[in-house]
Amino acid sequence: MSVPVLHPDLVDVIVRDRWEHAGTGRSERIRHVRRVPGRWWVGALLLATVWCLRDAGVGRQRLISPGGAGLVRSFFAAAIHPRVDGAFLSTTARNAAVTVSYAALATLLSVIVGLLGACLLSELMWQRRLAADTTVRTPWSTVARFAVRVAFSVPRGIHEAAWGLLLINALGRDPLVAVLAIAIPFGAITAKVYAEFIDEAARGPFTVLRAAGARRTQATLFGVVPAIAHDLVSYAFYRLECSLRSAVILGMIGAGGLGFQLGLSFQGLQYGEMWTAIYAIVLLAIVSEAWAARLRSGAHQPGSSHVRTSVAAAAMVCCASWWYLGLRPWTLWSARTRMLTHRLINDMLPPRLAVRDIRPLLSAARETLQMSLLAVLIAIAVAVPLAFSGTRINTGSRTSAVSRMMARVLRSIPPTVWALLVLFVMRPGVMAGAVALGVYAAGVLARLFADALETAHSTSALRARSSRTGPTLPSAGAPRPPRPAGTSDRSPASAAP
Repeated sequence: MSVPVLHPDLVDVIVRDRWEHAGTGRSERIRHVRRVPGRWWVGALLLATVWCLRDAGVGRQRLISPGGAGLVRSFFAAAIHPRVDGAFLSTTARNAAVTVSYAALATLLSVIVGLLGACLLSELMWQRRLAADTTVRTPWSTVARFAVRVAFSVPRGIHEAAWGLLLINALGRDPLVAVLAIAIPFGAITAKVYAEFIDEAARGPFTVLRAAGARRTQATLFGVVPAIAHDLVSYAFYRLECSLRSAVILGMIGAGGLGFQLGLSFQGLQYGEMWTAIYAIVLLAIVSEAWAARLRSGAHQPGSSHVRTSVAAAAMVCCASWWYLGLRPWTLWSARTRMLTHRLINDMLPPRLAVRDIRPLLSAARETLQMSLLAVLIAIAVAVPLAFSGTRINTGSRTSAVSRMMARVLRSIPPTVWALLVLFVMRPGVMAGAVALGVYAAGVLARLFADALETAHSTSALRARSSRTGPTLPSAGAPRPPRPAGTSDRSPASAAP
């Protein structure tokens, strides 16, 4: 397994950073965070894991059901024999076009909602006055910001499949159902992430523009957004890959596309047809990853036009997707839609919950929580080695290519299919669901971890190159400069004469 190696010139940069920040307020804050008793969190996690495993039956009952192992072997054996006749490939291409159209338009709408929502969620937009390190709010602004945060928290807490089931009752079988089912939760997620980008950006230009009399929106648009434009576009393309996977999941519940084809093939146990659809999903994921990787690689190149080219290409794809799906947005306010929406709201509100249903509901919530925790642990255990061995830092490594492909396959197979495969060899229960979700999430986490490693390595290498042209840095083996009298590790460096 190949492990990414840090740039050899980073040692001097790290030494200088540790020396320059020693004794500053930033160092004091870091020490304060490190004093948090992390061992208590680790202990709580271990206890929660033992509780989940015990309730899942690990060590107390037999969880493996080997009777279906032959079906699982048949499924993976069909990976080398997909169905590739012309008629079926033509059908797969049309279904892939539907899936891409759903994902492209949903991503576009998510980004629009995210940009607007980020302005409402960002800390900068709720400042009453300018201050160096403080944020002053009125009681009204505090209540309003809390209401906005709640308004964006609810949509992202509901899965896109649930949104699809709700919207199909209001819009019928319409392509808008899949687009909106993905865009609503993803728009709320994008707004939260974009707001964090804005808040973490350097506030110098924003402060200067505000002092010159610019409004908050103008100062954010011209003082903050240009500095984070690459991050915004890069995250939008990552959200496109997420939309592709969600479009496949929605297809399995009737929205059409590759998911619908995959579901039909699985019902008939046509594993060769299933792998044709899976390979199509993997191919779309490869294109999306390569697009995002090109954006990241061009981030540090002066005069790079990757962002402009990507935005122009995405606009063309969205226009073609609108035409291909034949969207009719005016149906959202038609008389039929209003009637179906009114009927749906009357059926949903007020919620009906009898006393006898409380205990089953709490039991189901406990099982969901246990399944989620175990799935996260399984996903991390699988994703970490895949991410370290699959990073592109070691270009040309065969292990890297194999690891990336394994991660793509893991996240290209919908969790519903993983669940059915796991149920072939495991008894139904919390552990079976945790394994299915964990395997699927491992592919997603491996992509995120690998991207983080590559981004950190690129940034560190850039700093190392810049340091060679700047002032001479103390080497790792050089003696530490004497500290001025009257200062210590915790006293500000500026206190020295």
